[in-house]
Amino acid sequence: MAYSYTRFSSERQRHGDSVRRQLEAVEEWCKQEGGGLALDTSLRDEGVPGYMGRNAKVGALARFLKAIEAGMIAPGSVLVVENLDRLSRNEPLEGLDLLKTIIKAGVEIVTLHDRRRYTRENLSRDVVFLINALLILARGYEESDTKSKRLAASWQNKRRAAAQGRVFSSWIHPWLRV
Repeated sequence: MAYSYTRFSSERQRHGDSVRRQLEAVEEWCKQEGGGLALDTSLRDEGVPGYMGRNAKVGALARFLKAIEAGMIAPGSVLVVENLDRLSRNEPLEGLDLLKTIIKAGVEIVTLHDRRRYTRENLSRDVVFLINALLILARGYEESDTKSKRLAASWQNKRRAAAQGRVFSSWIHPWLRV
């Protein structure tokens, strides 16, 4: 069985192209390289960030991990993701732990971006595969961490401006005036 995991981080992204893009790519992979595996596309975390491991604690990925733990996901199954950063935007070592949890259960991870198959064997025996996974996880974390810091700084500046009597935000309820 192949399980497609799709995720986007914020509600604002719901109106974008993320889900369509991810689903089309996994369906294409199944046709070309899936070896006749049945495809489950129900693993979706829409508006659930991977930053700080939130998606592994709540939502579809959390349920998938619990199903692995309960033995409901058969060894030999494949989890297909666009890229490793869809699974985790957590600190790299935490992301690596998540990867190991899935792989140690006998579930392969396929990334569509680079067409890699992450298995227990290639992560254990090929240090380049392991380093590549760690670098991808680190990049995803750094991107999310940078965005988080920038957003926090922006809100801090808005609060400072409001304390000085300037307009905090141009968005207000329609019945109010700035």
